[in-house]
Formats: sequence, structure tokens, C-alpha cells
Amino acid sequence: MTEAERSETEASAEPPAGPPAARDRLDRSLASGIAWTGGIKWATQILSWAGTIVVARLLTPAEFGLVGTANVVIGLLDQMSEFGLGVAIIRRRLTDRAIVAQLNTVTLAIGATFAALAALLAYPVASLFKQPAVEPVLRWLSLTFLLGGFRAIPRAVLSRDLRYRRVATLDACDVITATVVTLALALAGFRHWAIVGGLLSGTAVSAALAVGWARTPFALPTAKDRVAAEMRYGLHVVGGRIAWYSYNQADFAVVARMLGNAALGFYSFGWQIASIPVQRVAAIVNQVAGPVFARVQDRPAELARYLLLLNEGLAFVALPFSAGLVLTAPELVHVALGSQWAPAILPLQLLGLYAAVRTVTTLLNNVLQAVGHAREVMYYTAGGAIVLPLAFAVGAAAAGTAGVALAWVIAYPIAITPAIRLVLRVTKLSFLRYLAPIWPAALATGAMAAAVLVVRVLLPAELSTVLRLGAMVATGVVVYGLIILIVFGGRARRFVQALRAPAPARTT
Repeated sequence: MTEAERSETEASAEPPAGPPAARDRLDRSLASGIAWTGGIKWATQILSWAGTIVVARLLTPAEFGLVGTANVVIGLLDQMSEFGLGVAIIRRRLTDRAIVAQLNTVTLAIGATFAALAALLAYPVASLFKQPAVEPVLRWLSLTFLLGGFRAIPRAVLSRDLRYRRVATLDACDVITATVVTLALALAGFRHWAIVGGLLSGTAVSAALAVGWARTPFALPTAKDRVAAEMRYGLHVVGGRIAWYSYNQADFAVVARMLGNAALGFYSFGWQIASIPVQRVAAIVNQVAGPVFARVQDRPAELARYLLLLNEGLAFVALPFSAGLVLTAPELVHVALGSQWAPAILPLQLLGLYAAVRTVTTLLNNVLQAVGHAREVMYYTAGGAIVLPLAFAVGAAAAGTAGVALAWVIAYPIAITPAIRLVLRVTKLSFLRYLAPIWPAALATGAMAAAVLVVRVLLPAELSTVLRLGAMVATGVVVYGLIILIVFGGRARRFVQALRAPAPARTT
């Protein structure tokens, strides 16, 4: 066993007690998890982007759209496909091997059921979209649910035990296999089936690795009361996922229906750029944080400590990025896309404000699920699924795509207020204490914004847009970095040290 694997195993075996040694190991495991998960995800994302660009040159947009239509159904069913049982194992720290084995069987049965359901929906979906070629694509893609049924519980067991390297490797093998197979099949002339083959191959490889590493057995569900209790918890998780999926897609549906495809293109660009902190940073932290929150679920002080620590890190990344988008959006859009994309500027700026709020509140549901409040999360998210689409429709009618983006800025904080209040209660934090770790990044971002605005005013009007953008970005990076180092250097060092706490010496 390598030193890295030994350290990971020791962290996973540490009992959920609260002495300094246990905290140090958990801190180190958290830091290692973020590093490994982030590093591998970014590396595989770059590979995936490169592969997609090559495949896009080999296939037609219609062939991409064909698989995309099938993925609408796959994406919706995927929110329910494991009934949240993997989350239950992580958040509720299920270590009873007999119960885990029974849940493994249940999850496989659920995966098979959803595979059959997706296959049955293939013909109606193809008829609805008037695309007969979607039918066989959807039937083949339905196999991902069956493969996912083998993978879900073993992957959850690895996450529960803080085996972050293994989990990150699973995800990497999925992406790498899918990219390589898709590219090979596209070069061989298999057209849209190249994408289907890649998706199935990636899922199959990651499922096989998860089963081999976790070695979770199967067993008939004989402890019916216990299994039913975990399924109820999982059902609440699924309910929250469906509500979340609904309101996260509602803005696109509203824009497409009320404003048309051109407006949807402008809005989608703004969303994709503004969401980078949420999708590329906060998602990584969320994946790693869940098992850590579960380890300290019965100790409010430790739970609060990790929540504040991670929120501080997220704020350091999200706030300057979002402020930078707001300040440089006109130049960024002009340089990247051209003047014809000018209608995307204001939605991009507004969505940048929303993304900052979302990033620093992204851990709320994770905390609540870890302490057993999955039902409350479902209720809060369902409320958002009612409030936000109405806000999108009002915003679209009043101000077009900018109105929809503004609806996120206004309505999202309202929708998450109940979750904030419950998190404050379970962690025994005041609202000011909850906000305290965000202030250093907020103040440094304010200074950065002021400096960028000054540079914008002082730059000569005849300077090219590219140079203006470069000057503003360079100013923002330098000022923000200097403020953090000079004014908040001690706090930044303590933050880094908290995540790099060395593991205590082993005793024999």
C-alpha cells in the first residue's frame, strides 16, 4: 500500500469523535479530496472539450441534436434513478454491511426499472419531437440506468469512507473512456452512434471499477423496516433533485417560449459564462464536503467550522470572478463573440451577480441533508420550483432576457432564505457569524472593482477593445491579490493551514 493510500485509509477509518488528531486527519482528507477531485476534473474537462471540438468537426449539428433530444429524457429520469440511496449511505453514514448489501440490490432493481421505463418512453418521445431516429438512441441510452444501478452504491461507499482518490479516478475513467470511444467511433464513421457508444462505454468502465474497488455484495432486502426508512430518506432527496432540476431549466424554457431562439442564444451564453464558479468550483467542493459534513453531523461546532471554512474559500474564488464579469462584460462579449452579441451583455452582468450568491450558499442543502433534514430540503426546493418560474415569466414579459436574469438576482435569495435559517439553527450560528468569513473576499472585491472602474475611465478612448479588456483584467487580478496578501494575509494563511493540517504521527 502506498503512503497516499495509507493516509486515505487512516482518514476513512477514523471514528467520528472530536479530538485534535481526528480533526487533523479529517482536515487533511478534505484538502486532499478537493485537490484530487479538482485536479482530475479540470484535466478531464480539458480532454473532454478537446474531444468534443474534434467530434463536432466530424458530425453534423443535427446528429448532436439527435442525442441531445434523447438526453432530455435521460437527464430527467437520472434525477430519480437511484432513489437517493447513494446519498443516504453517505449522509447517514451507513456502515452496516448487511443493510448496504440490501440497498445495493434495491438500487440495481431500481436501475433496471428505469432502464425499462426509458426504453418504453422511446417511441412516445420520438413521436412527440417528430424525430423517429430518437427512438433507437433512447433505447440504447436507457442501458445507462442499468449500469448506474451497479455503480451507485459502491461509489457511495467509497465517498462515505473518504476514498476521494478512488472516486475521482472513477469519474476520470468515465470521461476519458467516453471521449476516446466517441472519437474512435466518429472517425470510423458511426455518426451519432459514436456519442451513444462513448456514453455507454464510460459508464460501463466506471461501474466496473466501482464494483471492483468497493466490493459491495448483494443481498435480498430482508430488513424491510430499515430499508424502507432509507428509501424514505432517499425519496426526499429525489424530490429535492426534481424540484431543483425543474427550476434550473425553467428559465431556458421561459426564454425559448416567450422570447424566441435568438434571445435564448444570448441568455444561454451569459448563463454558461456566469455559472463557471458554480459548475467548476462549487460543484467540486460540494462533492467532497458531503462525506465530511456527515462525519461531524452530531457536533454543531465542527459542522459550523467546516461550513464557514469552505464558504470562505468559495467566496475568495466566486466574488472576484463575478465582479470581474459585471465590470468587463461589454469588452469580453465584444472580443469573444463580436458586436452582434451585444444583447448578451446585460444578462451576463446580472447572472454574474446571481452566481456570486449561489456559489457562497451552495453548501446549505449539503449541510441539511447531512443532519437528516432531507425532507425540509425537498420542501424548500419545491417552493423555489414554484416561485422562480413565476419570477422568470414576469421578468421576461417586463424586460426580456435581462428581466429573466434579474429574476434570479431577486427571487433566488428569497427562495433560499428558509434553508439559511434552518442551517443557522442546526449549526448554532448567528447570521453575522455566517457572513463573517465572506467579508475579506467581499472587501477585497470592492477594492478591486473600484480600481477597475478607475482604469476604465482613465484608459484612452482610442485604445483597442482587446487592450482595454487586458488592462482591466490585469488591474483586477493585481489589486485583488495585493489586498488579500497585505490586508488579509494572516487570515488567508490560516485558511490554507486549516486545509493543510498535517496528519498526526501514527502510533503502534
